[in-house]
Amino acid sequence: YTSSIRHISVTECHRGTMDARVELVEDAMALIGGRWRPAIMFALIVEGTQRFSQLRRKIPGVSQRMLTKQLRDLERAGLVRREFFESVPPRVEYSATP
Repeated sequence: YTSSIRHISVTECHRGTMDARVELVEDAMALIGGRWRPAIMFALIVEGTQRFSQLRRKIPGVSQRMLTKQLRDLERAGLVRREFFESVPPRVEYSATP
């Protein structure tokens, strides 16, 4: 899955046609909309890099399976970076991409 969202400036957004602006918003909502994705992105942006267990504690009600799925989807979209550390025990950290 690749995102069709491109980085644009506020000025470019204001100069674009209404249809183009609506399309950008729809693309963004397709990537970050839903029940859990906004909470995941908020935690990663505000709190910084998090391990899976930290994220799970910060987002009450999310199941392990759903958090895993949402993180994978966000990673595929390029919004989240997953970093694996070969330590004992192994650890994985997630962070928001710029």
